[in-house]
Order: sequence, then structure tokens, then C-alpha cells
Amino acid sequence: MNLVALKTLIAIIETGSLIKAADQLNVTQSTVTARLQSLESSLGQKLVQRNKTGASLTASGIKLKRYAEVILELWRQAQAETALPPGMAGIYHLGCLPDLWPQYGQVLVDLVRQSTKKNSA
Repeated sequence: MNLVALKTLIAIIETGSLIKAADQLNVTQSTVTARLQSLESSLGQKLVQRNKTGASLTASGIKLKRYAEVILELWRQAQAETALPPGMAGIYHLGCLPDLWPQYGQVLVDLVRQSTKKNSA
């Protein structure tokens, strides 16, 4: 199971149609169908009942919907918490005993800041 397939399932649910889901996701209908089939194959369950009026969830699809929403939300939260702000290349953590901070820790941090300013100028 992958996130793109889950996003596709949610789009099908929101729009009620594979064609409309394809439009929303800016992909072809065959791509939406392939993603749905892949998801159904990996779970061994039919998730969506397709008919002339659109698409509706099966009992398994209804159950998966809750998990898909939670998984996608957790992924968004993980991305937000781990992403660096624009202009930052990395985050560094420095541990120092309180007794050593005035002599070594603060000096080291000041040197890193000076070096960063020189390199960015």
C-alpha cells in the first residue's frame, strides 16, 4: 500500500467518481483505475463499487476510509514537523555540561554563527 493509492481512494470518495477523481488529481482515468486496482489487490478486497452513476464504497472501502484519512493526516504532520524552513540546510544539536558552557559551549556556538554569516554573505 502506498500514499498515492490512498490519496487516490480519498479523491474517489470525495468526488464520487473515478473520472472526477482523475480530474482532481490531474491524472488519467486509467491511472486512477490502476491505483485503485493495486490497492484492492494488496488488500484482497474490493473497495469501490463502480456503476453508471459513479462510484460508491463497499463495506471494506468504508472501513479503509477511516484508516486512509488517519494515515494521510499523520504523513502530513510528519512532513510538517520534519521539514526545514526555507533557507535552512540542516539542524544541529549541541549538548554541553552547564559548567563547560561559558568556556567552550558558548565559544563554539559563536564560532559557528560567525562561520555561517561569512559563508552566506
